[in-house]
Amino acid sequence: MGWMGIVFFGLCLSVSLICMLPKASYLLLTPDGFTMCSLFRSHTIRWEDVTGFGVGKVFTNKMVMFNFVDSYQRSPRLRSFNTELVGFEAAIPDSYGLKHEDLADLLNRYKASSHGTQEPPQLMPESLFIVEVSDTGVSCSRPDQRVERVTWDDLQCVEVVNTDEGPFLPDVFWVLHGSDGGCVIPQGATGEKQLLERLQKLPGFDNEAVIKAMSVTTNKRSLCWRRPTASV
Repeated sequence: MGWMGIVFFGLCLSVSLICMLPKASYLLLTPDGFTMCSLFRSHTIRWEDVTGFGVGKVFTNKMVMFNFVDSYQRSPRLRSFNTELVGFEAAIPDSYGLKHEDLADLLNRYKASSHGTQEPPQLMPESLFIVEVSDTGVSCSRPDQRVERVTWDDLQCVEVVNTDEGPFLPDVFWVLHGSDGGCVIPQGATGEKQLLERLQKLPGFDNEAVIKAMSVTTNKRSLCWRRPTASV
């Protein structure tokens, strides 16, 4: 039996090492849906196919789980079995460094803002910041009439900056650094959705860093993307 234990733990170690490789495991949120990737295998689900997210247990393990809308046709037997077993039809394979409750809340908020039956309420004063995204860059028109700009060619890095001033003041900001200036854009700005769509197209953009930053309530800077250094 000793050799079987060695083989088993060797396999576990191999899986753990694979999960640590870039892009082996991630959760990607977009305006249309979310993509789960585990061991390099990804699966995309549309927000409109999901009723909502909650937290359940598989034996003693907590997981973020969800149910599909009645019109969803895929894997009916498996979904029925899962419902009888744990009360939900499907689950997210990881919490990606977040509390399970925080991840479920983030997914529910993202679903509501992306495909809600009504437009999400505008935040004030955040919605007074107007973001325009073009093929050449980003501009942000501020309530004081100032305009900040950065071009894609000059963009050096992207951060999410959290402060402890919420919830009555803006407390989450996108900071786009250029070599000469940049943009500071509060979460909830008009045009933020289009900005995120474009940022997610940057090669190597760290969606997991964004997900984690959305649950932070203290002063923190989270790096989401940095321009690769040119090889000599």
